[in-house]
Amino acid sequence: MIEETIHEELESMLDVLDEREKEIIKMRYGLNGEESRTLEEVGEKLGISRERVRQLEQRALKKLKAVALKKHLKDFLS
Repeated sequence: MIEETIHEELESMLDVLDEREKEIIKMRYGLNGEESRTLEEVGEKLGISRERVRQLEQRALKKLKAVALKKHLKDFLS
């Protein structure tokens, strides 16, 4: 039950990302049930450079942090 709630919350947060960002985050952090992958491995799979993967990952993490902060503030103010 708790794992299901966490999974649903995580999926909800990932919805702010575009498909490529979502795929990168899932691969980098092993959220798709597989082991986490390196920048190089993700880049090879997506046909982009390791540096581009890093840039997209950073952009995605920024978005996720903003969502987490907004949710935390909303919960705090409720």
